[in-house]
Amino acid sequence: FFQLFLKGIDDVPDGYFINDLEFPAFKCLPELKELKDELLQEEGFDHVMMSGSGTSIFCLGEPSDKKAFEEKFAKREELQVFFSEFISRPEGKWFEAP
Repeated sequence: FFQLFLKGIDDVPDGYFINDLEFPAFKCLPELKELKDELLQEEGFDHVMMSGSGTSIFCLGEPSDKKAFEEKFAKREELQVFFSEFISRPEGKWFEAP
């Protein structure tokens, strides 16, 4: 399994991204499921899933049209959108500020 991650996150099948709490959370709050389904339709995301017990839904990848994505999601009053990226460094070297 770990070898899959070494190839890159986009090569890991969706079946490895599992949160057992999604089903009951979606049953309690169907709008979470609707949001996840909506995000799955966005081009550019490799994976979309709920974190923890349901306070957030995250996407791995980058929307192909970031401006359109922000128009559609970031301006919604009930949502907060944060763009981030993984920090990587050569093995054995500590992080240095850019």
